[in-house]
Amino acid sequence: MFLTLDIARSLIQLITSLITYFWLIPLLGYFRAWTAKKMGDDTPEMLGFLTLDPFVHTDMIGLVVLCLFGAGWGVHIPIYLNNIQGRFETARRFMVLFSDALLSFLIAVMTAVIATVILGYSYNQLILVGTQPPSAVVAFCGLLMTTLRLSMFLMIIDIVNNGAAFIVWIASRRTSFYNPYIQLFLMLGPLFIYIIFGNFLYSALFQGVNYMSTLILHLFGIK
Repeated sequence: MFLTLDIARSLIQLITSLITYFWLIPLLGYFRAWTAKKMGDDTPEMLGFLTLDPFVHTDMIGLVVLCLFGAGWGVHIPIYLNNIQGRFETARRFMVLFSDALLSFLIAVMTAVIATVILGYSYNQLILVGTQPPSAVVAFCGLLMTTLRLSMFLMIIDIVNNGAAFIVWIASRRTSFYNPYIQLFLMLGPLFIYIIFGNFLYSALFQGVNYMSTLILHLFGIK
């Protein structure tokens, strides 16, 4: 069986997706667990998530989805918000919930900056390079493009899911009326947002990443 151009491209895409997954997911998980500990909740650490071991943070369903569609997720790291007490506790809880989303955004911005500085390519140009015959440059572009795509995908998941969890936590503090519907809201709320606003969120985040990376390049006089 001969290795055709399409098969070679598919293999490169799969390999770059796996490489990106096994360094990005542990980093985001570790940062979330580390932030939670610094803010006062040691639940992630007690569950063993304060580590960069990729197998601890790997979600098998998310990994399969990654191999099939090019975007997946890691194990959800639970946060017990009531452990975070003291001054500015609401702000600190907010920081913990959205810490991985913030890191995903920063990684996406720095990836866009690296693509421009080293290769001189924008995101759209990275996509075009990825369609060329396999080479070291194409593989590196694929790695950068996969990092951008996966980080923004994870950013959307984190913002929506943790946003729903934060709303539920605030509502449950004010009244017990919401308690019987917490699980239903956490399941259907994010799903509804993904379906209705998924494309808008991705476009908005992409514009934000593009704006910040361009701003950084201008500040350093590169672009």
